[in-house]
Parts: sequence; C-alpha cells; structure tokens
Amino acid sequence: MKKTEEPIHNLFHDKKQQLDKQEKDNLFAQIVKSGRRRRIVRWSKTFAILVLCSLSGLWLYYQSNIMKESPSLSVVEVSEKHKELVRGKEETTILSADARGNAWEIYKEGWQQMANLDSIHIDAIDTREAEYTTIYVPYGSRKEIIMSDGSKVWLNAGSLFTFRNNMLQHDRETYLDGEGYFDIATNGKPFTIHTFNSEVKVLGTSFNLSSYEEDKMTSLDLITGKVRFSSRQNKFKAVDMEAGQRISYDETKNVVTLDRNSKGNDIMWTKKQLVLDNSTLPYLISRLEKIYNVEIVFKKKIKDDEPYSGRLNLDVDVVTALKSIYEFRNYEIRLEGRRVVIQ
Repeated sequence: MKKTEEPIHNLFHDKKQQLDKQEKDNLFAQIVKSGRRRRIVRWSKTFAILVLCSLSGLWLYYQSNIMKESPSLSVVEVSEKHKELVRGKEETTILSADARGNAWEIYKEGWQQMANLDSIHIDAIDTREAEYTTIYVPYGSRKEIIMSDGSKVWLNAGSLFTFRNNMLQHDRETYLDGEGYFDIATNGKPFTIHTFNSEVKVLGTSFNLSSYEEDKMTSLDLITGKVRFSSRQNKFKAVDMEAGQRISYDETKNVVTLDRNSKGNDIMWTKKQLVLDNSTLPYLISRLEKIYNVEIVFKKKIKDDEPYSGRLNLDVDVVTALKSIYEFRNYEIRLEGRRVVIQ
C-alpha cells in the first residue's frame, strides 16, 4: 500500500509540483472514477459468473425432470404407438424412432426400390440416430428381414414387427403383431418376442409364430431348438417347448393346447402354400383375405362348421385358389376390385 499511495500523496502535498486547487480537484475526481470503474468491472464479472451458474443449475434441473417425466418406452409401448401410424398403408413401411417412440418414416434415396425387393437388410438402413425400428408389411405381401445380429425373420401379410436397434450390444427385444417365421442367430444374448398376449424367449432356434391381435389367437410351431412360451398377463403357466411341438392359445376362451407331434405345416406359407388340417371356413377365409389383401363376401350364407383339409397353392390369384377348393366348384366366384364375391 505505501508504494502505491506515496506518489499520489506527493502529488497533493509536494510543493515542487505546484498544482493549483482546480487541478488537484480534477485529478482526485479522475482517481475516484477510475476506482469505481474497476469495482464495477469486478462486480460485473462476478454477476455474470453467478448468472451462468444459475442457468446451468436450472438446465440440469430441467433435464433431470424431463428424464423423470419422460423415461424410455419399452418395445411394446413403441409398437403400440406405431400401429396407428401404419394403419391403412398399402406399401411396405419402415419407421425409425427415438427412445420415446417418436417416429419418422424412412424416405432415403433408393428406398422404394429396396422396399420392393423380397429381402430387407437392416444394415442397409441408416438407424444410427434411432433407438427402435418398426417394419410393416401390408396385406398381400411377404418380406424377409435380415437383422443386424444375423437373425432372419420372414414376415407374412399384414404383419408389424418392432425391434430395438443395435442388437449386438443390447438384449434383443422385439414385438410382433402378425405372423413371422424366425431363424434366430445364437450370440449369447436372449431374443425375446412380445405379442399382444404372450411372450417367447429364445437363444438360437427356428419357429413360426402367428399372433394377429385382431384374431385373438396365437400359435407357435417350433422347428428347432427350445423356447419358453408364456403369458404377458400371467393368464396361463409358462410352457417350455422342444423341437417338433406346436402350441396354440385362444385368448377368448383362455385355452392353451399343446401338440407334441407337430407336422410343421404352419411354416408352409414361406413356400407360398397354405396347409389346412381340419380348419374351419372362417379360418380359411381370414387367412386368404390377409394373404391376397381382399375382402371375401358370400352372397348367400353357407355352412361354416365343416372342416377343411388339404393344401392350397398361393402362387396363383385368389379366384384360382378358391376354385381349387372342392366345395366351391359349384359356386360362381368373381373379383370386383378388392372384393371377392362368392354365390
């Protein structure tokens, strides 16, 4: 302090400086003003730091509350949101979604050509910014999906399939509304398929799973390996299945049926054939409507309690397929747009 104050003291009291009163007053005012400026600058910096700290705290608080109020959705919840987005679409549709299920449709260059192919390679789709992906195959179509973990899924007509991306790092969580044939690659991580009423857990195996929510029926035909079939709502006891077995669950009646000697007929749709084994007429009509994306109408009520057995070739048009059924040979079958009229 003495080194700083001494020159200033000399300016006011050293007789050699010969400053008059007005000059001394002006010099003093400048010194006071300079000191205030320094204090203002120091307080301004301090205030700015306080404001930045407060804003940072508010931002962290806001983000933490957002995370609490908006946790990541499960694959089931994401799929439920996406069902509304693809409802009524008549072309294969792929949706990418964030952890909250907010989706955007894939419109990348060349995508339309890829969508028209029989196989879709997931690695060919840019999903780096997405947590989930949903693929919808419309009625009248089938698609082979090659997953990033090497698993293959054949989706039948009118099927919606949602899965978590980056299956090589995360548990392989998926959801199916429809029918799919699965050939699961073994990588040490469980592969789980949720449906509207059941759950299938596997490590590496192949099977056919049919679970259209609108039908209230679920069936699983196990070709190789082992799986556990269980209820999402704990309506029935979990069943550990082995190769060569078929299980079906009627949600309306809450009845589970296990066939230990499956013939593997359920997977024949992948070879463009439909196998009927004492199947009812409503079941047959429902299957054909999905496969051909048509509505089948009977002008006159016919018996629908007689069982149907045999094999239909699906590599032909719907009218030809129906005419190959013995019972319909005496009926007139005509196609009116997307309506098939039988009389």
